[in-house]
Amino acid sequence: MAIVLMLFFVVCGLSWMAIYESSSYQKCSAEASCQSSTEHQRQEKVVPIIDRIRIVVRCSAQSIAENNPVVSAVATVVIAVFTTILGLFTISLSRSTRLAAHAAVAAELPIVRPEGFRLLEVTSTATGEACFSIRPNNVPSRMSATFGLRNVGRTAAEITSVCMDWQVCAGLPPIPQYKTILPFSPGVFIAANSILDAGPQQYFIELTAEQIKTLNERSAYLWIYGFVTYLDFLQRKDEARFCTKYLFSQEGPGAITGFVFDSETPAAYTQKPNNSKAGLSEPP
Repeated sequence: MAIVLMLFFVVCGLSWMAIYESSSYQKCSAEASCQSSTEHQRQEKVVPIIDRIRIVVRCSAQSIAENNPVVSAVATVVIAVFTTILGLFTISLSRSTRLAAHAAVAAELPIVRPEGFRLLEVTSTATGEACFSIRPNNVPSRMSATFGLRNVGRTAAEITSVCMDWQVCAGLPPIPQYKTILPFSPGVFIAANSILDAGPQQYFIELTAEQIKTLNERSAYLWIYGFVTYLDFLQRKDEARFCTKYLFSQEGPGAITGFVFDSETPAAYTQKPNNSKAGLSEPP
């Protein structure tokens, strides 16, 4: 606003200078000043400021009347300048409106996050298979990994697919390879601030003897990674990726057991790709 006012006064000043420099204004001003000075000398008074203002106004009006081409040119410049300023402020207002709308929609979006990871031992029983907690100092050859989904957003999310894959290695490759993708039937919703039961997200892991050996030695780790895709209330697709590793129990003080998040995990395993969100890209 301050810049607009400054430009307004600058343009007005330039316009008046154009009038002031005109010959008709100079002639009118000289004659009027001389006449006013003579009258006040007779009265033995100093020419008051009000007379000077009156002279400027009268001579400016006379100059405008006698110099129509000059005035028209100045007026055209003034109109062009302020039309440009108005256009720029209209564009700025439009962008601000889009940003405000973008922020308002973003505040209402669902935010789904995987949580509650569990790893259970799968053993055969007389009636089938059962899952048990992993025993200390034991790396089972067959396990079941489960996790839940929590919606921490302000509106419901419709789950469309879940993926979970695993690897036994010291460190993950830079780019994830997703293979085990479970599509969901339409209508699976997670309400705001709610959890979807971990039952549908159950995956089986079968290890080789070599893999069990490296896990016992902790020269490699069991990594579990994947993603969940869901739709928001505007039917736009979003994606949340996850990655964690499991540490099997060992003897000794300070031994850590269970799922942990590694700070050196490659970013591609936890950050969604740029084109995964169809709805809320930053306004241009």
